[in-house]
Parts: sequence; structure tokens; C-alpha cells
Amino acid sequence: MEDPWHYRNKIHLHVKKEGHRVKLGFYAEGTYELATGLGHQTCLLVDKQINQVAATLEEFINKHAVSPYHWQKKEDCCATS
Repeated sequence: MEDPWHYRNKIHLHVKKEGHRVKLGFYAEGTYELATGLGHQTCLLVDKQINQVAATLEEFINKHAVSPYHWQKKEDCCATS
């Protein structure tokens, strides 16, 4: 394989509120702890454009104070955090 990086074209992002900011990222293996917040970081396995979109989405969410929705609880996911 010439370039073994950036081959994934599908991801599931998870949301965590840290202070007044919402973070998007991936859970650490076997946990529900957000191990990687994308923000200014990138995942080497994910397509570069997907990394850019995820970082832009996180920036947009925080800039416009968008509160993510918890579909199972049917409420704002970060209201009590």
C-alpha cells in the first residue's frame, strides 16, 4: 500500500461538553470516554476531507451555540452538563 493513511470514508462522531465547548470525536476503545476530539487534531485513518468537515462542524456548533440533541433521551444532550 503506497499510502496507508486516510482510507476510511465513514465515521460516527460522538459529542461531549467540556466547559462551555462542545467537542466532537471518537470514544477510546471499550469505553464511553471521548479519546479524540477532532477540533484542530485529525484522525490519520479518516479521509482528509472528512476530518476538515468534522473540524468545521465543531467550530460551527461552538460559534453558534448549537446544543446537540440526545435522540434516546429526546432532550438537549448537554443541558445538565
